[in-house]
Amino acid sequence: MKERLKPGPKTDKPLNIPIKTRIDKETNAELDYCQTKLNVNRSEAIRQAIHHLYRDLTK
Repeated sequence: MKERLKPGPKTDKPLNIPIKTRIDKETNAELDYCQTKLNVNRSEAIRQAIHHLYRDLTK
């Protein structure tokens, strides 16, 4: 039997580590604003924020 392939683009960095967190209403509103302005989903907005923070800290 043929192996079933998942839909979507193939990636060199699979996104297979889930993170769950609790945030307040203000932080949620800020996240919503960022994702709207960047035209990305919540997960991508959080990933971008983490990369930005990491770059700033390792300068």
